[in-house]
Amino acid sequence: EGLKKKLRSKGIAPQTVLHCLQLVRAMFNRATSWGLYYGENPVKATAKADKKFLKIPDASRINFLNYDQANTLMDELKVRSLQLHDIALISLHTGARAGEVFNLVWADIDFPHAIITLRDTKNEDTRQAFMTPQVEKMLTARQCHGIKNSDLLFKNRDGKKIREVSNAFARTIHKLGFNKDAVDARDKIVFHSLRHTFGSWLALQEAPLLTIKQLMGHRKIEMTLKYAHLLPDEKRKAVLRLGERQKVVELKRKQK
Repeated sequence: EGLKKKLRSKGIAPQTVLHCLQLVRAMFNRATSWGLYYGENPVKATAKADKKFLKIPDASRINFLNYDQANTLMDELKVRSLQLHDIALISLHTGARAGEVFNLVWADIDFPHAIITLRDTKNEDTRQAFMTPQVEKMLTARQCHGIKNSDLLFKNRDGKKIREVSNAFARTIHKLGFNKDAVDARDKIVFHSLRHTFGSWLALQEAPLLTIKQLMGHRKIEMTLKYAHLLPDEKRKAVLRLGERQKVVELKRKQK
């Protein structure tokens, strides 16, 4: 509990605090399996005493760009940095996370079938994304003579893999005033909002929740259900009933 309090006092994000506690829990589990520790895992013991110990506030972002905002953002990014624009375009049109875009090599680009293969994703799986005409046009323009299949699509100034989104993205959002009325951090537009915008647009176009789940690479349907409120009323109610039914089934399994 002291560790959790100390981490929170440093202004560390709740999700990061949770990761730290989970790491400590894993360390004690490993120490036990190696015969280096024989007591009760302190993280598990504390979680038993306090059911909220490993719980964190909902940090999911609910804000997304409308079509005009997206076009304005893309135009501004193109002026600031063509590479940043192209990275953002892939995320916006495929739902790819920043890290997934940074990992792309030319072998992952299938022009004949207009498919992008996303490897080493957050869920440690591989999924396919489909090129929109805009993405296909952009990728075609990025091709140059002599590129190899193993070459990264996007590189930093040293010619190596990019590790984080350029600060130019945040500066562009600030210039456009997209966050001027945002009080809660979850309402702010950040790079990850492009992925959320992709999922939101799919829902607004009445794409089935299962389709959204597969395209976004969600591990559980609960992660996709946050887009249900954007579906027409009857479809929304049907999906929410599905989610409630699944919760009941999972609860019964745990009780067994």
